[in-house]
Amino acid sequence: MRKLKVRINGKKIVFDVPQSWTDISLEMACNLIDYSNSDNKDPHNFGIIAVLLGVDISVIESIEANSFDTHVLSYLGYLSNTSDWEKIVKPDCPEALYLEDTDTVFPIKKDIGLCTLGQKENAVQVLMNDELSTYEKALEILDIYVNNKLIDSDIFKDLVSVCEAGQVMPIANFFLKQLVNIKKLGLIRSQLIRQAMNMQS
Repeated sequence: MRKLKVRINGKKIVFDVPQSWTDISLEMACNLIDYSNSDNKDPHNFGIIAVLLGVDISVIESIEANSFDTHVLSYLGYLSNTSDWEKIVKPDCPEALYLEDTDTVFPIKKDIGLCTLGQKENAVQVLMNDELSTYEKALEILDIYVNNKLIDSDIFKDLVSVCEAGQVMPIANFFLKQLVNIKKLGLIRSQLIRQAMNMQS
């Protein structure tokens, strides 16, 4: 992280900002995905900067223009390098996850069909919970499939939350994409069952 100094209403304010795409957290990456998928994006894309600074868009709009042009744009010049962003979200899922402050190795089953039925049902319930943000869903999915009760869930989530996005985002994406397909198949299966029951009645 890097210290970013700006002026808002005549006062100097300091923010911690990522130095590059590889420096962003899992939460930032998920919030950027949520923002990019939102129907309410602001016309100036201040929302992207707001995510990286961890503030509301109104705060970005309140930054003095000279301060914004001099400091914010120069600090966040890497935003235009979309290839580095794709390196975070699109790499292949690794064989295992290694976290700092723990000697535990978290092996990853790349065939979701080899995981347990309980894991699948718990994960699908998480995916269908619209009250959870993408970040919250990612943490829960990682806890279900990667931690799998190896260590305390809260400790695992705390460790994952401070990881760089490039370390854990590919794993979260791997499971989330497969679960979306499972969810679709489940809905189709439910519709077929209802149709069959209607035909019998």
